[in-house]
Amino acid sequence: GVPYSRLPEAIATADLFILPFAVNPLTESCTPLKLKEYLATGRPVVSTMNPTVMHWSEHVKVASNHDEFIGHLRTALAAPQPGAELERLRQRLAGETWESKAAEFLSFVNEL
Repeated sequence: GVPYSRLPEAIATADLFILPFAVNPLTESCTPLKLKEYLATGRPVVSTMNPTVMHWSEHVKVASNHDEFIGHLRTALAAPQPGAELERLRQRLAGETWESKAAEFLSFVNEL
C-alpha cells in the first residue's frame, strides 16, 4: 500500500486507472468509490460493466468481456484524452463535491 501522504505522488505516475470488478449481482449493486477520483485525474479509466460506471460511460472505457477490457487498455495507453472531453468531464465533476452532495441531501431533508 501507499501511505496517504504519498498518494498524490503515486497517482502522478499512473498512465491510466482500472476498475476490474467481477461482474455479478454483488458488484452490480456496488458504487465504485474510486471512480470519480480516477476521473478527476484526467487520465483514462477502464472498467468492467457496472451500473454506476455506465452513468459515466462517456468518460470511461467500459468492457463487457476480457478481450474488450485488454483492448480498451491498449487503446487508452495509445491515445491521450482530447482537451474538449477533459473540459466536459471537469464540468461534470464540478457538481460531485462533498459540499454539493451535502446541499442536495439537506434540500431533500428540508422537503420532507
